[in-house]
Amino acid sequence: MEDFHFASDEFISNFSDDLKALSDERIQFVIVGVENKVPIMLTARPDLKERILSIEVGHFDETCLQEIIKMGAKELHFAISNDSITSLIISESDNKAYMTQNICRHLCVVENITEKCTIKYKINKMENVMLACRLVALKNKPLYDEIVDTIGSQSHGNSTYKAYLWILKILSKNRVGKMGITLNQILHGIQNLGNNQIPGGSVYACVPRLPKLSKQCEQVFKYNNKTLFVDYGL
Repeated sequence: MEDFHFASDEFISNFSDDLKALSDERIQFVIVGVENKVPIMLTARPDLKERILSIEVGHFDETCLQEIIKMGAKELHFAISNDSITSLIISESDNKAYMTQNICRHLCVVENITEKCTIKYKINKMENVMLACRLVALKNKPLYDEIVDTIGSQSHGNSTYKAYLWILKILSKNRVGKMGITLNQILHGIQNLGNNQIPGGSVYACVPRLPKLSKQCEQVFKYNNKTLFVDYGL
């Protein structure tokens, strides 16, 4: 949950009551966000103090993500059999806490873990992590479609929208090197693909609003099947 401190006092109070009720029913969940030294929820519900586990970090490095996975597994009473599986989850998540948890959630679905295990369960198949990633990718594809549509609808004009599409096509066909990719390289790439109708100004106008364009980016799940978003260069 991002920017929880901007929520209204009424929402924070109601949400804190819900957390207390869920905790009383032993329903486990994880909230990831930036929190103050004294969690805001405790001001509304002081008795939540012993029920909230926190990981204090400046950013989510691999150690922190390992801890998130370990904490979630402990609550559901299962274990990941070796560090290679944990490392694969983190690698495929691009070191993002939300994506790490999303992959773990789908991994639980693949492993048929729907509630806390009565007998400690072990996850030991690397291929199930990749299957979980594919499930995430399939679920997220419509969202990426919507993002691209939104980019187009918010552009300054039709030429800018077309420039977006061509830039994304260039990124999908060319691996971005360690030094990134320049605006001129993008423009030349568009021309090399046979399009000389996109004004240079449109390219320059829309590039700053494209995320991560100037740094090296791996493709989302590095798959070569229908779940890879190569059309968007992500």
